[in-house]
Amino acid sequence: MTADELNAQSQRLEEQVRKQYWVDKVQIDVLELEVGWETIRMTFDDRVVEYRASYVGAEPISTLIDVADALDGCYNGYREEKCFVQWQKEPGFIEITFYRKEDRDYIEMSIESDDPEIDGYSAYFDYSVFKDAVIKASLTVLKKYGIVGYSLGWNKSYHTFPVHQLLALLGIKSSISTESDERYSSVFEELEILKNTLIQAE
Repeated sequence: MTADELNAQSQRLEEQVRKQYWVDKVQIDVLELEVGWETIRMTFDDRVVEYRASYVGAEPISTLIDVADALDGCYNGYREEKCFVQWQKEPGFIEITFYRKEDRDYIEMSIESDDPEIDGYSAYFDYSVFKDAVIKASLTVLKKYGIVGYSLGWNKSYHTFPVHQLLALLGIKSSISTESDERYSSVFEELEILKNTLIQAE
C-alpha cells in the first residue's frame, strides 16, 4: 500500500469515528456557585457531564472562555491546536482535552476522570457550536452575578473574570497604532457591545 493510500485509509477511518461520536448540540450551565465551589453541567446532545469543581483548580467558566478563545485566536490572533482544562473536587478530578487542527472547523473532545460515568467519554462538534455555548453560559453568569460578584463568589479576591476574552469572542478587535505599534481598543464600544449583548441574552 502506498503512502497516499495509507493516508486515504486513515482519513476514512477518522471520518467514521467522527460520525460515530458527532454531536449537534452543546449546552453549558452553571448550576451552583459558592465560595470555592462551582457546579457546572455540560450537555452534548443527550449526554450530560456534570461536575462540582473546587477552587484548587481553575474556575470552570473562565477556563472554557480561555479554551474557546485559544482554539480560534480571537484575543491575540494566535490559534492553539490543543487545549485542556482540569478541575478538582477534593478528592477526584476531571481533565478535558479539546483538539482542533488548523484546517478544521470542528473540535475533538475527550474526558479523563476518576468518575467512571464520564471517564473515556469522547465527542466531536463544530467549533462555532462550542463557542456559542461558552458565550451564552458566560452572559448568563454575568447577568446573574455581575463581574465583581462572580469573581468574589468563586474564590474571594483571587480570581478575575476574563471580560477581555469574552469581548474578543463577541467580535471586539484591537487596532494597532502605525506610529507606536501600540494596541488599543475603544472602551465605550466594548461597554456598549457588552451591555447590548447582555440585554439581548435570554
